[in-house]
Amino acid sequence: MHPNGDHAQYLDHTFRCRHVGGVAHVADDESSDVGWFDTNSLPVMDAVLEERILRVLKHSGQVSLD
Repeated sequence: MHPNGDHAQYLDHTFRCRHVGGVAHVADDESSDVGWFDTNSLPVMDAVLEERILRVLKHSGQVSLD
């Protein structure tokens, strides 16, 4: 619960993506920076985010290419 009494529930998604063209750029007011990174050159981040990325990279099921 927030100090103003509002209740919130958060849901985070982690996607495995492949760069196919264009330039990464901030397109809204929720992000301050964006970029494409090789998995061996990721920036420093929270351990929980690293764990999400590792889980996605280990995924061996079907992936939609649409």
